[in-house]
Amino acid sequence: MSKTVFVAGATGMQGGAVADALMQRGQSVRGLTRNAESARAGSLRAAGAELVAGDLTDENALSDGMQGADAVFAVTTPFERGPDDERVQGAALIAAAKRAGIAHFVFSSVGSADQGTEIPHFESKYAVEGMLAESGLAFTVLRPVYFMENVLSPAQKKQLSEGTFAFPMPPDRPLQQVCAPDYGAVVAEVIVDSDFYLGRSIDVASDELTLTEQVGILSKVIGRHVEYRELPFESLGEPGSDMRMMFEWFASTGYRAEIPFLRTEFSHIPWHSFESWAEEAGPRLTQG
Repeated sequence: MSKTVFVAGATGMQGGAVADALMQRGQSVRGLTRNAESARAGSLRAAGAELVAGDLTDENALSDGMQGADAVFAVTTPFERGPDDERVQGAALIAAAKRAGIAHFVFSSVGSADQGTEIPHFESKYAVEGMLAESGLAFTVLRPVYFMENVLSPAQKKQLSEGTFAFPMPPDRPLQQVCAPDYGAVVAEVIVDSDFYLGRSIDVASDELTLTEQVGILSKVIGRHVEYRELPFESLGEPGSDMRMMFEWFASTGYRAEIPFLRTEFSHIPWHSFESWAEEAGPRLTQG
């Protein structure tokens, strides 16, 4: 049976991957975006999605957009106006879902949000998890780890084109990563088979590898030697700043998603290693 799913941030990386995966599973997507006329919005519309314009803090607009939907996929962001605004976004999404009578609310948090990391944007996402648990809504929390797609940022692609990869972590320290297509497929499965996932919280990772291993793969894929350069934590800001705390935590503790469990739990998903993802990314790793 096809469901109608309200996807917040449908033109972003996470929401876009979720929208694509849902449509591949035969589900109907109603995507929320701040710019319904963007190129990405046009691509989603051409693929069969319905697009509505709105902001994550506008409860009335969110509730109107959710009317008639069976499920919601919600991703919030602290990176524009800070972690406090992320809490506001979460509260608005949850209140709107309650008003619209949503049967299943899927929240995209962050890996290890429940581990007391004190990283500001981990804590704000965990606060939204708490609101959701107290809301009375039927929900699932998914916690993605570091996204492989971060290597496609303009700054990192420029470095790769120059033969370097600078990152604030020791080269021999493993980092769990997930790619957007894998995450979108997990979200789609959780929504399609919702009864099995209600009330659960699941950390999601595709692969785990060291920076040395990652740079070796990137060198092979782009066809030129890439030199790893470890950045000092000081380059990320003052002690206690969000990004600095996150990378210090990566270096000392790191994500703990249970990858073998995920491979079994979501066995039909064609999971990516970092290498297989990079091979698919191909020229995008260096092209502007």
